[in-house]
Parts: sequence; structure tokens; C-alpha cells
Amino acid sequence: LGSGLAVRVASVRRAARLVLVTPYDSIVGIAADQYPWAPVSLILKDRYESFRYAPRVRARTRIIVADADELIPRASSERLLQRFQPGIARLSVLSGTHSTVTADPRYLPMFIAP
Repeated sequence: LGSGLAVRVASVRRAARLVLVTPYDSIVGIAADQYPWAPVSLILKDRYESFRYAPRVRARTRIIVADADELIPRASSERLLQRFQPGIARLSVLSGTHSTVTADPRYLPMFIAP
């Protein structure tokens, strides 16, 4: 849920940079994919709709996705990427799963590099 909160905060607060690791565009969409039999849109009170707030973010943003993410489909991260204003966000694909992407040797330098 962290990326959803980070996008929301960055949309209303001044930030120098924003790094989103395996982010989603809406938790409702993720839950609907995971639990197609459940009426998740009716159940979820907190929707974490990052796509609504991304256009307001002015901080340079890096979106990091895992090439074998089993929880967040890349399409969800790419939809979020498209919601940012042009030139604000860029996508980086690292090796690993949702839980192991931080082990990629390129991960930590991304927090330093422009």
C-alpha cells in the first residue's frame, strides 16, 4: 500500500523526488484481479487510487517494477506512469519478484541517480 500513500502525499506536499517501488494505479483493480469472485469495489473503503493523484505530482518520479512481479501486474504500473504529467515520471524494470526486486544491484543506486 506504500506507493499509494506516497503518491497521495506527493500530490499535496512539496517533494524533491518520488521513488515508487512496484506501484499500482488502483488497489481496487489489483484486488479485483486477485479475488475475481469478490465484490471488491463494494468492500474496499480505502481505494488507494494513485491514478487520481499522479497528475498533481510535480516531483521527479522513478517507478521501479520487478520483471517477475507476481502481485502487481506491470500493466497497472504502466497505467500509473501514463497518469503523470509528461517528463515527470520514468519507468525502470529490475530483475526479481515483488518481494525480491530490492536485491537487484541496480536498486539502491536508483535512489541516488537523477
